[in-house]
Formats: sequence, structure tokens, C-alpha cells
Amino acid sequence: MIRHLAGLLVVAFVLSVGAAQAQAARGTLRLNHAMEFGGLESRDPISQYRCFDVNARLYNRLVRADSRGLPVPELATIWSPNDNAIEWTFTLRDGVKFHDGKMLTAADVAYTFNRVIDPAVDTPVRAVLGIISRVEALDDLTVRFVLSAPHADFPLLLTDYRALVLAEGSAETIEQTGNGTGPFRLEMLDLEGVTRMVAFDDYWEGVPKHGAVEIYPIPDATATLQAFLAGQIDIYSATVAEVPLFDPAQFHGCSPVSVAIQSRLLCGPAHELHRFERQPYKCLGHHYGS
Repeated sequence: MIRHLAGLLVVAFVLSVGAAQAQAARGTLRLNHAMEFGGLESRDPISQYRCFDVNARLYNRLVRADSRGLPVPELATIWSPNDNAIEWTFTLRDGVKFHDGKMLTAADVAYTFNRVIDPAVDTPVRAVLGIISRVEALDDLTVRFVLSAPHADFPLLLTDYRALVLAEGSAETIEQTGNGTGPFRLEMLDLEGVTRMVAFDDYWEGVPKHGAVEIYPIPDATATLQAFLAGQIDIYSATVAEVPLFDPAQFHGCSPVSVAIQSRLLCGPAHELHRFERQPYKCLGHHYGS
């Protein structure tokens, strides 16, 4: 019995080492965050001090916006309103895991959004989602939103970058754990030093293409630009005036202007320049390094 247990421990250790080596081989994406809240940045997505650069990689929304700004599936696969669009029913993606191994269910979604509208919870997200009256889990993979008034474009509201799904009952621990369904899980948190997230290889969209993401505090815009030019970080959101400053050799011979434009179309309004020699990117930042 003891020999069998020891054998299992050895196998588990070998698998763990193998997974760590595989993650290391995929490389580390290095980013900055601007310390806009002076070190108060929160892992709670609905906090007024939410830390976007971390949270966007830890969690998922029900619905994301595509390059045209239209809602497309993320954790929800399909949705439909009732006749007057005061009720919306969403079907969830099956087989989605949280970082702690728990499976995503409609109860998690109901918990997440009922917390947003709870008057006892202080959150600026209620300015966007306050039209929700209640959220009900109909079964494990079906959730219904009941609104206070009809809204034909309600799914668009759910593309808000703070409308991220938490596990049921996790509000008290989310600051420490960052437990979400996103492509990376929290390994080390130091918003005034280095915050490190490692790939969550059970991610529902597939194994992330980077093994880890490290985020460094660089509050000064000029210092951020210099860090990118020196190769210390891998993505920089440039102004239009800054784009011509970059050497095309950094972008596999592509014009930085074309890189910035392509990135803007895929990822939003920022002109994000990506250091291509530190690939792979599935698309330029769209899945946050996955």
C-alpha cells in the first residue's frame, strides 16, 4: 500500500514537473500596468479599483464584442429574449472549468449578476447593468435575466469589461485567489512588484499559447515606451504620432502602422504594438495572450 502510494506521488510529481516545463517552453508575455489606483487595484471585477490588466486574463464574460462591436459567444453560446425583451435566456457553454477545478454552472452566473445589482454592494458597474431586476438559474446550463424594462440590445451590456463571471460564493476570497475561468490563473500577486499568472491548460478555448504572463508596474507613459523599445515589455499601446518611431524589424518586417491598424481592428481602439519575435499570438492580443 505504501509502495503504491509512493508510486502515485512520483507520477504526480513527474506530471507536475512536465507541465511546468511545457509552460516554460511556451514563453512569458511581459506587460505593464499603469498603477492608476496607486496599488489599490482589485481582483474583484466589479470593484471601483478593478485591475483590468490582471482581471482580463483571469476571468471571462458571458458575451464578448467582436471586431465590429457586435456581441458574440464567450461563456454563453446562445441567447434569446421573450416577446417584449424584458426577459433574456442564455445557454452556457458546457465543460467550462474554474481554476480550482469547479465546473461553471448557471448558479455562478446568477450569483455574479445578482451581486452586481445588490444595493449592499458598492460598485460602479450598476450604472451599466442596473436594468437587471433579478437573475435566475433555470438548470445547470440555463440562466434567465429579468429586466426592469425592455431592452432589445441587452447582450451588448454584458460585453462590459467588468461583467466577468465569478464562482458562486467567492466574493470573500476573490482578492486572494483570482479564481476564474480565464486562460491564466494567479500564481503571484504584487502590484508594486511583479504579478505573475501561469497558463490554465484546461482553458475552454484551448491551451494558452503563452506559458505565463508577468505584469510590471510602470506608471509613467514615457517610461513605458522606453521599456517597450528596450525589449522589457512585449505590448505597447501607442498613439498615432508614436507609431512611426518603431523599427519594422521588431515586427517581422511588417510596417508598425499596419500592425497597429490590424491590432486596433481586432482588439479595440488602442494602437497596440506587439513584439512579434515573442510570439505566438493566436490573434493580436484578442484572447489576452492565449
